[in-house]
Amino acid sequence: MQVRGFATAADKKRIEAFVQRGVRLGLYLANDPTPTELATDSDDNLFESVLDNCHHVLKQLLPDKTDHQ
Repeated sequence: MQVRGFATAADKKRIEAFVQRGVRLGLYLANDPTPTELATDSDDNLFESVLDNCHHVLKQLLPDKTDHQ
């Protein structure tokens, strides 16, 4: 079953295995960011850009900000 827009656990394993082969071949450094780290950083950047831009198309999908005292 292929799901568009989301990676399954099997997809993630295949991506990690691909990167490990690249490391063994010297095409990718072992201390370079992992695909999981790259995806997390991209998600964080997107979320920050939505929060910081009141005109962002995704802003309306976020709940209102609540202040906790």
